[in-house]
Amino acid sequence: MNSTTSPKKKSRSSKARKPSAARRELRQWLACRRTAAYPLSRLECETPILSDLVAEGVCAAAANWLGDNRPMRFAPALAARARRIYEVNASFAARLRRDDGIEWLRVFLRHWLAGRLRRECRDLFDRLPPEFANGASLPPPEARARFEITAVCRRAAEPVERPGFHHAAAAGADMAYCLL
Repeated sequence: MNSTTSPKKKSRSSKARKPSAARRELRQWLACRRTAAYPLSRLECETPILSDLVAEGVCAAAANWLGDNRPMRFAPALAARARRIYEVNASFAARLRRDDGIEWLRVFLRHWLAGRLRRECRDLFDRLPPEFANGASLPPPEARARFEITAVCRRAAEPVERPGFHHAAAAGADMAYCLL
């Protein structure tokens, strides 16, 4: 048998194991961090989303709608929360890596902002539409007056402890008045 007809032997390097997907992902993330001008989080390395800008946008929209600048102070904390949850929660990270990931991030940021406003700036939270706490975007500014009236009615409809007084009827009467 001559050398032209013998099968070629595979080299040892071709039999070496390929790195796992997790190791490849880690190498990619480390390369991204090394080449960045400033330290990037995994969220910013693995997706085209810049969490700081998205958080500022959500807070600016709420501040503009409310006519008050106080929601802007929560933007850095909301962006940090998104980055932290992305690193530890696989389902959150998977949602943000999808094509509509930025919309999911906006939904979560609205929800978190509503929670912060409820705890720290209750007067602003009461002026927001109830759907905002569920992550819905804000309606057009023309609808603002309707939500301010509803917020006043919501506060008036909160039950007050009175012996022998039926709270549901009073709340229903107040809400009926508000819905006119």
